[in-house]
Amino acid sequence: MIIGLSGTFASGKDTLAHFLLQNHNFMHVSTGDMVRAVAEAEYGNTERPTLVKTANELREKRGPGVLAELAIERYELQKKNYSGIVISGVRSLGEANVIQAKAGIIVFTDAPVEVRFERIKNRQRAHEEQLSLEDFKNSEIVESNINHDNPAVQDISGVRELADIIVSNNNNVEAFYEEAEQKLGLSV
Repeated sequence: MIIGLSGTFASGKDTLAHFLLQNHNFMHVSTGDMVRAVAEAEYGNTERPTLVKTANELREKRGPGVLAELAIERYELQKKNYSGIVISGVRSLGEANVIQAKAGIIVFTDAPVEVRFERIKNRQRAHEEQLSLEDFKNSEIVESNINHDNPAVQDISGVRELADIIVSNNNNVEAFYEEAEQKLGLSV
């Protein structure tokens, strides 16, 4: 099973991926970790605008689905050890299309903006603790309103439209896990 996880900023993508790894033996590959490593190496920082720029550059140079393709290649080499792969941080139509072309499922996670803002304050990633709620809302508007005609650029709203499943993560993590398991057909 191939699952591509997308969602709004701090909506629980990596949290759900970790749950699937721990409880259902999924391999987890984070596109965000891949992009952070490249951004740090090339630009010396991992601030949000740099991450968006880095991911878009990677997709422009190597194809719109490059991050999903690299994750699936990694999985194919180790497939016998896992029940599936969960690729967190799917942010472009190109990545979503690669996953769906491999008979994968796109899961979109979401939560109210105030809940997500509190999460970023608590997770203590570099540069996130400096954001105000207003900055957070503005960056989300910028990241969501992208041209749907270019599959290589970040397009969260476009990926949401392609999603096979939408899961709400409104604060109760157990309910979040239960809803995801049920919708993915993983309930015991």
